[in-house]
This record gives sequence, structure tokens and C-alpha cells, in this order.
Amino acid sequence: MAWKRRTIDRVKPWLKSTGPRSALGKKRSSQNRLKHGLYTNTFAEERREFWAVIYALRPDKRERKRGREGDEEADMSQLVG
Repeated sequence: MAWKRRTIDRVKPWLKSTGPRSALGKKRSSQNRLKHGLYTNTFAEERREFWAVIYALRPDKRERKRGREGDEEADMSQLVG
């Protein structure tokens, strides 16, 4: 493996790398990070609306916590009384 390291150090391929040269290559490489279109600016408004609906439908954490405490108190009253 040391020979690979020496070869790489001698050739220095990073100095010869220029990236894409053609217009098609540049366009293709600009999309390398994109996995799908859901996080593009095109869908920003739809994404905001979607999450607004999701958060509106979620019960508030405080209400869920109160509901559990109320159930425990009801169970305790049945045991005592």
C-alpha cells in the first residue's frame, strides 16, 4: 500500500483535476447533491403548508401530559374509594 501513496504523491492528480468542462457536464455536476425535488425552492410553499397542517393536527404536548395525569388520578380514586 505504501507504493500507492508514493505514486499518488508523485503524480499529484488533484493538480490536474479541473472539474466538468462541457455545459452538460457542469449542469449534471451541479445536481450531484440533489436526491429528489422535495427540498428545492420550487416546493418551498407546499412544504410550509404541509408542515403547518401536520403541526395543526398534532395534539399539544401539554394536553397529552395533562391527559395522562388525569387518567392516573382517576385510577387512584377508584382504588381509594
